[in-house]
This record gives sequence, structure tokens and C-alpha cells, in this order.
Amino acid sequence: MVESTEEDRPLCPCHGDMMRWLATLTIALGIFALIVAVIESL
Repeated sequence: MVESTEEDRPLCPCHGDMMRWLATLTIALGIFALIVAVIESL
């Protein structure tokens, strides 16, 4: 599904995929921070 084009720049037409990836990364970071906070409080 991912096609490598000549212009491989950060600002690509697939902005929806970028936003979804960013949301996934943010959620993962949030869960990681929550786990760290729980471990710290023990």
C-alpha cells in the first residue's frame, strides 16, 4: 500500500496517515508514561 515516490518529503499528500501515526504515537507515549508513574508510586 505504501508507494515510494521520487519526492519523499515529510509533507506528503498522505496527511491522514501522518495524523493517525501521530495519534498512535501519542497514545503509546501516554500509556508508557502512565505505566512509569504507577511503577514510581509503588
